[in-house]
Amino acid sequence: MKVDATIRDDYQLLPHSLELDLFLNLFVGKVRSSAFGWTFTAYDAVPGVLIKDAAYLGKVALATRAFDSATQTLHALKLGVEVSKGVVMDVASGLYLPSRAIGQSRLGIQADHIPQVYGLYPTPQFPDRVCVAVHGEYDLTRRVFYGQMDFMRLAQLWKE
Repeated sequence: MKVDATIRDDYQLLPHSLELDLFLNLFVGKVRSSAFGWTFTAYDAVPGVLIKDAAYLGKVALATRAFDSATQTLHALKLGVEVSKGVVMDVASGLYLPSRAIGQSRLGIQADHIPQVYGLYPTPQFPDRVCVAVHGEYDLTRRVFYGQMDFMRLAQLWKE
């Protein structure tokens, strides 16, 4: 299954035709079809416009703004979608993932899960860095991800 996500674009999941039944069984109730494949249903409740001083999930908008995607709206509020649960969570200090293993292979990054945008991975290669983009393939049968993950220092993430 192809996986693409950034801090600016929603997760896009595109299972291969042979994986579709397994995909739908694993993600039942958490995903819906979209123009580019499948995405999380948690994005459906996210407003496309934030109004100054209005609250969404306990976070108050500092200005009135319109956004191109649900992820941009969530990013402005320091929120994000947690992949393993398919729900919106606070990501202001990153999502600490001590039990999730990532490493390097000849194919790039290898992980035992779908990588989490805003995830903090406690590894020597990526100290104090949060994942800001995911591009690659996730094998649904073996539950292994191969691809690319981009990282940014947590201190720099909210200075945009």
